[in-house]
Amino acid sequence: MSQTASIRFDYARAYRDYNDVEGPDKSANASCEARLASLVEYVLQCLQQRQHESLLTSNEQFHEMSNEQLYAVLLEFYLAMCIPQQRFANFERIKSMQLRIKMLQEADAFHTEFLDRMEMIGLLSEKQRKEQYEQMDSKKYTVDREVKIERFNRQRELEDRSKQSQTLYAEITCSRSKLKDQEACDEHEEKEREILLSFLELAVIKSLTEQSANNQERTMLESIIAMNIPIENDVVPQNQGITVTQITPRFEMKREFIRAGVFQPGHRLPTMSLAQHAEEQLQEAKERDERQRSAPTPTRRIEQLEEDGDEDDSQLVDQATWKDREWDDWKDANPRGIGNKKGSQF
Repeated sequence: MSQTASIRFDYARAYRDYNDVEGPDKSANASCEARLASLVEYVLQCLQQRQHESLLTSNEQFHEMSNEQLYAVLLEFYLAMCIPQQRFANFERIKSMQLRIKMLQEADAFHTEFLDRMEMIGLLSEKQRKEQYEQMDSKKYTVDREVKIERFNRQRELEDRSKQSQTLYAEITCSRSKLKDQEACDEHEEKEREILLSFLELAVIKSLTEQSANNQERTMLESIIAMNIPIENDVVPQNQGITVTQITPRFEMKREFIRAGVFQPGHRLPTMSLAQHAEEQLQEAKERDERQRSAPTPTRRIEQLEEDGDEDDSQLVDQATWKDREWDDWKDANPRGIGNKKGSQF
């Protein structure tokens, strides 16, 4: 057996390498791009090894899987997240968009395989998976505001938990080979399993979001190529005169003239991401609720107290009596109401 054939690829190493590449020191320099390319190559080798070993089956649930299998089910997620981040040489515009579309298609296939696996092991509900398929088929990539806020809050919670558990994971990895007590080994494996469960839940949320975003981008690029719309720094012919919108005798506008102007420079671009906007909206809603709770309660009248069932509260009854009495006094002093001042303030 050759030396190459005897090499065994470590699924846990792929997990650690992915977290290193996607860590807080992530940047767009050449070193990061090289690490990203190395990670993709290593994960592909792990994927071939997993298929050769038949490590995963189609009828196992999460609680039946070993930690090694949990590491192995994440391989498609790594590829789906890393492939769209790869850069390629400077080609002409159409060629670059075609390569980008191909990368997004590959990522979409890995997202689909990963999410299908998550449904099989019970970490993604059948309803959520069906809704995701319907979104992709109908090309409606937006989700309800409540679902978006719920996903955002859950993702932030899992990311915080993942950051806090990195130190514990490093300790588990370093001390695993030194442990001789079987009970201590089992305890470390259980802690490692909890960390993997949190990461898998986070991966499901990220995969659902990224698959929608990738398909939306791919649809837009395919439309640009189909209509050959100039974008970004393309040279616009000068001195072409005024273009008049043509209207046929049947009063049907040529939509191509409108579409051609959509991606032209000069349009206002978004100043924040969807996640930032969702967080801002959530903060405003919390502040609005706090203001409503801290606002003084208006004095109710006797009839309102009786309707609300608070007529036995003596303090509220006294306040309502004074309010009714002031209203009666005002009506006695103004039998005809305030009247029409005819624009005069005096």
